Amino acid sequence: MVSQRIVVREGSQVSGARRVVARVAAELAFSEADAGRAALLTTELATNLVKHSADGGEILLHTLTAPDGRRGIELLALDRGPGIPNLTRALADGYSTAGSPGTGLGAVSRMASRFEVFSRPGMGTAMLIEVWPRGTDPAGGGQRFSVAAPRSASPCPYP
Repeated sequence: MVSQRIVVREGSQVSGARRVVARVAAELAFSEADAGRAALLTTELATNLVKHSADGGEILLHTLTAPDGRRGIELLALDRGPGIPNLTRALADGYSTAGSPGTGLGAVSRMASRFEVFSRPGMGTAMLIEVWPRGTDPAGGGQRFSVAAPRSASPCPYP
């Protein structure tokens, strides 16, 4: 099992994050296409950290193992940026607050095996994705969970 913290504070660190995930995908024997998908998803997450947060953020990488032995990758991107005030709009292709084409977040939601977002305006965003080789997502298999702080929770370093 691999767990790694990847700090992304500036644009030059995006490619490093991509390479780390591509290496892990290769170690898990992902096909070239699936490893490329994991790397592309990482690039989108890391780029968003740089674009939407003055301090960037981090990606927590963790490998997953289904009960039957299949392997996947979990990525949790965390930032203290402005948050996403309207997630529905943000997921629509063509919508951007950063002057980009606005296709990244929607593509992430479509390409990831699992996609979850928790965002609080003014506090930041936590984006969780899983990447499993095509056709092997153990939907419902193994332990799958998400955590979101209730509105009354005390402030923490990340949303």
